[in-house]
Amino acid sequence: MTVRKGEPWGEAGTMPSATPVFDTDATASRAVQSARSRGESLEIGLTGGDLWRTLGAPVGGEDRLRRGRPTRVQVDLGWVDLGRYGGHCFIAHCIARTRSWSRFSAVMNAEWLGRWDVAPRSHPGDGRFDIFEGALGLQARYSVRARLPTGSHLPHPEIHTRKASETSIELPRTLRLRLDGAPFPRISAFSVWLEPGSLTVYV
Repeated sequence: MTVRKGEPWGEAGTMPSATPVFDTDATASRAVQSARSRGESLEIGLTGGDLWRTLGAPVGGEDRLRRGRPTRVQVDLGWVDLGRYGGHCFIAHCIARTRSWSRFSAVMNAEWLGRWDVAPRSHPGDGRFDIFEGALGLQARYSVRARLPTGSHLPHPEIHTRKASETSIELPRTLRLRLDGAPFPRISAFSVWLEPGSLTVYV
């Protein structure tokens, strides 16, 4: 079941004692992928990262998750097919870009990328990615960067936005890919899809 941003979502509960807790998106998605490779599902707790911030960034750390009444939510899980590099999952974002962000394709499951509110309308449980593609000149990059912390960079005439549950992206040149912030090889094309509400997260 998918939800819309602004609707009531999640419920207070007790996190099982065996649930692993992560403070970055990359370590969490690697653990989820490792479990999936063994044919297992994995519930996770989060105390940091961009998905955690999207889910409200509750304070208290792991102790609050273990001893308190954390919120339990079902989030979408993203997957990317990198051709000869195989398939990989991600919980927050899949981004191909130049070092300066002059060209980029950003597939967002979370709202945040560090201190940037990249996808202000994104919801990690709505069954769709928020996808942004752009080619920005120097002045445009300065303007966009100044507005990214508040999410006021959109709409922008040089940033194309759309929502999709799956898509294939052809890049204008080979670009470095990052999944949940972790670096991957340079690629020229990739495909993404999501599993709606398939990951249980405690925050």
